Amino acid sequence: MVFCAVCTVPTLTTSRAVRGAIYTVILFGALLVGYLQSTTSTCTSAPRFLVRPFMGSTQKKICDGFIGEYIRGVGEKGEDRTNWDDIPYPAQREWRNVSVQLADRLHDVDKSGGGIVYGTRNRLVNVNTVMLEFIKKFGYILPVAQIDPLLLETTEKDYREWLDRTATSDTCVVIMMSSVGGDFFPRPDLGLLKKVVIDRGFELTASIPTPEFDMYAELWTSKHGCSNGGK
Repeated sequence: MVFCAVCTVPTLTTSRAVRGAIYTVILFGALLVGYLQSTTSTCTSAPRFLVRPFMGSTQKKICDGFIGEYIRGVGEKGEDRTNWDDIPYPAQREWRNVSVQLADRLHDVDKSGGGIVYGTRNRLVNVNTVMLEFIKKFGYILPVAQIDPLLLETTEKDYREWLDRTATSDTCVVIMMSSVGGDFFPRPDLGLLKKVVIDRGFELTASIPTPEFDMYAELWTSKHGCSNGGK
């Protein structure tokens, strides 16, 4: 709001010199704020009067960056990790790189375009984040499906039936995290999920580290689906 109001100031004068000076100050201010947001440490240590008028109401909210804002928007009461809304900017880039690496792996293995199944719904690595990076880099969309634990009973029978319906004979990849910490609620039973995935012939072929300790993004592939043998 403040930034928008400042941008209207040059229209209040007819002097070109004054207007040019005002635009210069606005541009300098915008560049300064961008620099302050480039790292969390720089941002949080900056004087409040340099940042808050342009970017928001609290220093923490400003310095979280866009992913921090997103996490706050999707958080729920009773979350098992209360600090998921406190992700420093460098870690945000690391989280995005997980989706970039998954997109690269998908392009390498899924030559048949047979489709992808997502078994978990992590807030920072999910069907949306990975496919966005895939589209940006490769310019097309792979068919995808994602688990919805709300519609499943926590039994091996239900999980097996879900996978049988979702993963067709030409499905190449199942993506899931090694932990459901940070997943949207409700969360799947990871033990049951891995059991039925293995029983269907998928093998763990890649584990990509995440910024979260001992959490990996896992790529499970099917020789049959990835080789286009199902078509």
